[in-house]
Parts: sequence; structure tokens; C-alpha cells
Amino acid sequence: MKNNNIVIKNILFLLLFLVVLTLFLVIYIIPQLKEYKTKQAIIAKSEKIYNKNIDSLNKLKKKKELTYKRYKKNIEKYNRNFDLENFKSFVKRFFKDATINTTKYKEKLIIQTTIASKEELYNFLEKVNDYKNIVKINFPLVYKIVNGNKIITINVTISNINLKNNLKD
Repeated sequence: MKNNNIVIKNILFLLLFLVVLTLFLVIYIIPQLKEYKTKQAIIAKSEKIYNKNIDSLNKLKKKKELTYKRYKKNIEKYNRNFDLENFKSFVKRFFKDATINTTKYKEKLIIQTTIASKEELYNFLEKVNDYKNIVKINFPLVYKIVNGNKIITINVTISNINLKNNLKD
């Protein structure tokens, strides 16, 4: 009988252990697993959004680099200081009697000259793209014939970071 009591006692302890273990699983572990799955889903969604944003950022960086490479020459021209005397000597290579007048805005210049042939003008218009600063020719060009001389007036805008919207003193 004593052995029988020990066996019953052990069975009761085993059943009690299983009940406590089941309660522990139901009360603590299963909700933790559900919370873990929910958080893992949130993390996976966040990682997907993060990777998408990183890809977009990398594409934008690559596009910026390509744009910079493409326009590097113009960016350097824009950042380079403008020297009016140097520009005058550049213009004099094409037009012997050219006069360059400034306007009330430092970035606006007026070139007035006589030309013997339109090739002089075309050569100037081609080579102005190779000048060390950004020089924009404003059209229309004013063309007059005075006393048999062909006079042309060219309005020019200099694009330069140091001249931007500065009024002449």
C-alpha cells in the first residue's frame, strides 16, 4: 500500500507539474510568441522600406554624380571669378574695334563693334562657348549700317557666382 501511495503521489505531482507547465505556456509563452511574430513583421516591413529608401538614395547619388560629371565644366566656369580685362582681350581677338560697356548690373555687358563679315560674328559666337566663364549672348543682336560700316551691338550676360545680382557701385 505504501508503494501504491508513492505511485499515486508521483502521478499527482506529475499531473500538477503538467498543469503548471501548461498554464505557464498559455499565460506567458504563447503571448510572447505572438508579440514576437508581430514585432518581426514590423521589423521586416521597416527593413523593406529602409532598403527601398537606400536604393532611392543611391540612385539619386549616382544621378547627382552623373549630372556633376556632365556639367562639371559649366560648374567650374560658374564658380570661376570673372575678369573684365581678360574678357575684353578675348573679344578683341575677334573684333578689332570692339568697345565693351557695363550696365547698372555687373553681370550685363554691351559689346559694340563694326564687323567686316558675318564670319567674324560666327567665329565669336562659336568660341564664346569655350571662354573660361559662362557667357550668354542675348538675342536679338542689333545690326545697323552707319556710313557704310556694319555696326553690331551684342548684349551679353555673364553667369558667375560672384556677380549674381550685384549692382554696380
